[in-house]
Amino acid sequence: MSKQAESNLSRSLRLIMGALGGYAFSAGVVAVIAAGLPHFGLVKSESAILGGMLGMLVYLSIIIWMVASTKPIRASIVILFAAVLMLVGAPLMATV
Repeated sequence: MSKQAESNLSRSLRLIMGALGGYAFSAGVVAVIAAGLPHFGLVKSESAILGGMLGMLVYLSIIIWMVASTKPIRASIVILFAAVLMLVGAPLMATV
């Protein structure tokens, strides 16, 4: 493989990981916010809307982080690990 092809492949994998990992991470953020804010007195519908709006900002931030990261493997592991924790923890928060 040529150097240019490796560079293109690396760039493509970063974008794909940023899009998929960012989606999972932002879904976790939305779930945690939507499940957690009603415990502080916010109406469930408003907490879901606020979670969705903040989730879009988080999604954009994750994609930018993946593209700009000097160590994309480490960033991918952190994003996926945090996404799994949030997606598992959000239903537990909703039952409390």
